Amino acid sequence: TIQTATAFGDVSGSGRFNVGGLVGFADNQSDIQNVTASGDVDGPDLVGGLVGQSRGTITDATASGDVSGGNSTGGLVGFVDETSTVQQTTASGSVNGLSAVGGLTGQNRGTIQTAKASGDVTGTGIFNVGGLVGFADINSTTQNVTASGNVNGPSRDDSDCDSVWGCRRSECNWWTGRIQRWGDCKRESLWKCERGSSSRWTCRESYIY
Repeated sequence: TIQTATAFGDVSGSGRFNVGGLVGFADNQSDIQNVTASGDVDGPDLVGGLVGQSRGTITDATASGDVSGGNSTGGLVGFVDETSTVQQTTASGSVNGLSAVGGLTGQNRGTIQTAKASGDVTGTGIFNVGGLVGFADINSTTQNVTASGNVNGPSRDDSDCDSVWGCRRSECNWWTGRIQRWGDCKRESLWKCERGSSSRWTCRESYIY
């Protein structure tokens, strides 16, 4: 449990994921209450102004620093897991990331209630950018929320795409199914090759961190 805590300093992470202004990874037994983080946060994937990845409960929390990351980057939480509840929270910093980028959370698979995001959001990847949540899972819950920042997402040339996910043809060899160039599809855990209806292989979404 973390109660009545404040983090002021900037945070920069150089590992693979889970970077936050106060907590990098909060497991499903965690309970974070009445906390504030004001420093800027920079990291790879699963990056948040307060928490990088949350599987527990966050209540009455504020993050005001600017956040920069890769996939699943959010002004408050990078990744809200299915066991997590985030309530009575505010994020005001600008957010810059690749895919699954949101003013409050990059990716929500859990529950978000009574939240506000006011920072500008920019995504330079190929999908899922939002003022509040970048990617919301079909089983997630979002209630009583507000987003007021500007949102800027990537442009896409449909002539260079194999699927609705916007994966470029050169990422996945049509005939062998082997990924031959990473480009925008950087992580094997994020993308996989599947054989389409025409028996050609295409690169499709597998799992977003």
